[in-house]
Amino acid sequence: ANDHMGEIKKLNRFSLIIPSTEEMADILCRIRKMNYPIKEALEDHGRMGILLVDPEENELEIYHEENKSDQREVPETMDQEALLRKSEEKFSKLSAGSFFEKIHLNVTDLAKERQFLNRVLGVKVHNEEEGIHVLNEGDFHVGLTEASGGAIDLPTDEVIGLDFLKFMIDTESMEGLIAHLQQLSVNFFLDKTHTVLTIYDAIGIEW
Repeated sequence: ANDHMGEIKKLNRFSLIIPSTEEMADILCRIRKMNYPIKEALEDHGRMGILLVDPEENELEIYHEENKSDQREVPETMDQEALLRKSEEKFSKLSAGSFFEKIHLNVTDLAKERQFLNRVLGVKVHNEEEGIHVLNEGDFHVGLTEASGGAIDLPTDEVIGLDFLKFMIDTESMEGLIAHLQQLSVNFFLDKTHTVLTIYDAIGIEW
């Protein structure tokens, strides 16, 4: 696999939710100590957010929920120094309450990827205008952006980047998905214990 640095890849950006102000402060402290550049740090719609760009040029949005009753119409610049003062450096790694909320994919054919998410996986469209699809009863969102060129259409084993997405579902949901895929007569892998199922989407990502 090759880096394909600077080219458009399958992954556009992803969002990480942090459960506490204290942990958010510790994350900012680590970012500062590493002298890692912060693209943006804003407070908007009841959240504080830090936007980073990783070495593969994907955007990582790190959020913490604030008071939702005090929503702002225009994002404000975060007071990073005030947040840093709350850091006690207790969190050396992400806590169990942290989770990825959204992943945004670059796709060359929106219709094909939407068909995969909706018809094959049975994922509901949460926001038709913005193309947001919802998994796990709203805990995880998949956004789609139409793009072309770069390394989007190359096989995942030829590009260093996003290869697969993994989700945990209960036994009943798994059996329902198996029956659904069999009815559609689509290709997928299923282990003997019915605990692992893999299927490829329209852009070659393994789910």
